[in-house]
Amino acid sequence: EERRGEERRGERGLEERRCTEGLRNLVGVGLEGEREGKGREGMKRKMRRLVGLVALATLALATPGVEAQLLSDLAEAAENLLVRPLEAAWDATFGKAPDAAGTVYLELLPNATETGALCLDGSPAGYWFRKGWGDGKDKWLVHLEGGGACYSMEDCYERSKTVLGSSKRWPTEQTRGEPIFSTDSAKNPDFYNWNAVFVGYCDGSVYTGNASEPAVVDGKSLYFRGKSILGSTMAQLNHRQGMLGASDIVWSGSSAGAVATLYHADWLGKRLGPNVETFRAIPFSGLVFSDGPNFQGENELSKMLQWAYKAMDLRFDSPCAKDHAGEEYKCGYPETAYRYIKTPVFLSNSVYDAWTVQNADNISKKTVRANQMNDVIPYLNGQARGTWDNITETKTWSKAGNGAFITSCMTHVGGLKNPGWDGVIVDGRNLRDSISLWMQGEPSRTTRPCQYTRAPPHSCNPTCPPSELQL
Repeated sequence: EERRGEERRGERGLEERRCTEGLRNLVGVGLEGEREGKGREGMKRKMRRLVGLVALATLALATPGVEAQLLSDLAEAAENLLVRPLEAAWDATFGKAPDAAGTVYLELLPNATETGALCLDGSPAGYWFRKGWGDGKDKWLVHLEGGGACYSMEDCYERSKTVLGSSKRWPTEQTRGEPIFSTDSAKNPDFYNWNAVFVGYCDGSVYTGNASEPAVVDGKSLYFRGKSILGSTMAQLNHRQGMLGASDIVWSGSSAGAVATLYHADWLGKRLGPNVETFRAIPFSGLVFSDGPNFQGENELSKMLQWAYKAMDLRFDSPCAKDHAGEEYKCGYPETAYRYIKTPVFLSNSVYDAWTVQNADNISKKTVRANQMNDVIPYLNGQARGTWDNITETKTWSKAGNGAFITSCMTHVGGLKNPGWDGVIVDGRNLRDSISLWMQGEPSRTTRPCQYTRAPPHSCNPTCPPSELQL
């Protein structure tokens, strides 16, 4: 009996020593913290150690003779491996920015072939996403990328080889430089901690094409599926990313993305979740062309728009299509779309938009002869007056809840650059503060912008940056 008792005590002592040694080894890893490494494999190792830690902790509590200091070390190791990572995850979601740069991460649309959400070349469309935090966790900023459009099959074919026609070379993550994506509350007081979505532009049809069958150029299929891309993106944001539970949504866009915002804000507004309290639109440089002759007296953009309407099967869902039966393509003019939009909208635009001057007006060093130079400024001033009159004479302009920041700067999407965001002053206020005022429900519209002078440097607002177009 005495020998058997000694054997049992020896076995229990050996068990205690083994337990203590195992705990020390594991606790040492937990205390060191970073030995597991980073990335997917590092996470796997950390999880295996965490499971082992829990198992040994259970054994330790049931084993007499385990050192008190070791149990204390065990608690600290558990905090390193479990508590602190959970706290970091919580902070990233609810407390502080995921990173100072505000990086957004790529999400390609699943089942793109079935839903038709395809880029020009047939690759899946997608978006980049950053989760909101703090009081912005239920608020969403969705921004449509710009990048012109293609207006012939040959042009669309070439475009399909670029990042504006294919997602094959899209980066998996990117840091957006626009101030509206900044995570600095001083630079971006309204949206710094909102869920941020940057929708990639790859359909060439201003997010409006709806052709059921692809066109074929040189044996390659071209897909005009912009409308399907918008619908699928909306569905993914609602059901995969949580936008269905949003309280506030701002839909914005730049250039072609701004034009699409004017086209489709009302259509998108019908697909919101039940908790949305406010849905607004901010097109940055969406008023880029109108139905009229260029500097040479021709209306080339009208011909291009008519071609795109038929070839891409452009779809406009507002009452505009009924009002222009037989000439539905005219709903593609941004100024026309502005007349019909019901969603609260804030325009950020220049009446001397650099893209408009070079492309719609066809004014550049190559297209204007020397003996025509004296006519350029009067022509531009006339175009600026026409743009201003066309938008301010609408009911949309004066409707409660709408706003605008209209400048005389020769820039394109100037509001999403510096100094256009906070340095250009109109009526004593910059764009950032004007948007903030509008977001608070206050009236925020600028008055008629100044006009260019015949004498250089022509620009009439000293806070504007240098002209992006040199004549």
